Amino acid sequence: METKYYLYIKTSPLGLKYLGKTTKDPITYLGSGKIWKRHIKKHSLTMDDIKTEIVFETNDVDELIKKGIELSNLYNVVESKEWANLREETGDGGNTSKFIDFSNPVFHNPNRSKHLNEWLKNVSEDERKQILRERIAKVDFNERDKKTKENTDWDSWRESIKNRKTDYSKFLNDIHEKNKKPVLQFDLNGNFIMEHKSAADAVRYLNAKKYSASTITNCCKGKGETALGYKWKYKK
Repeated sequence: METKYYLYIKTSPLGLKYLGKTTKDPITYLGSGKIWKRHIKKHSLTMDDIKTEIVFETNDVDELIKKGIELSNLYNVVESKEWANLREETGDGGNTSKFIDFSNPVFHNPNRSKHLNEWLKNVSEDERKQILRERIAKVDFNERDKKTKENTDWDSWRESIKNRKTDYSKFLNDIHEKNKKPVLQFDLNGNFIMEHKSAADAVRYLNAKKYSASTITNCCKGKGETALGYKWKYKK
């Protein structure tokens, strides 16, 4: 049995459109475009919410590609804000990172992945690692670096570095304060004595200059029962 290919146009109730290809049932298939899928997830859309129009069907891959490019140009799907496509629909899927405009200021915003970090808070550590591995595997780093370099105003960047007035001593102190993990000090019978802001603060408090903070942190991690004559635990 020959494979049947469909070109379809999906229309969201919010007006966004997507031109796509599938060999599945185009009515029940939601689409696979990066921006389109993000739009569906953000607005919790279902198959019943989305209007689907089958615009072409064929058993010939060459015809599919030809028609996909023709429709992409007809509707200007890449440039138009009405469409979610990042590239022309040529029926071959592919790495859309090659079609992203890295001159867009959003790609120079250090907080642009904040939504991903928020989302990853709700998954397990193993799932988080798997998700990040899959995302990284899709990135063409050579192409990304090339486009980033081409679209960076290096003179302005050097000038901004030269003129910035960041107090790095204060900056690093703030980072260290933020990353401190409180530790609890107990006597050898397990009686609570006091709480310290960090293992390093505990070492300073006990005036144990010849010991490092790792002596206490190892105890907190279960690598030792006592340190400096006390029992220790991280504050949960």
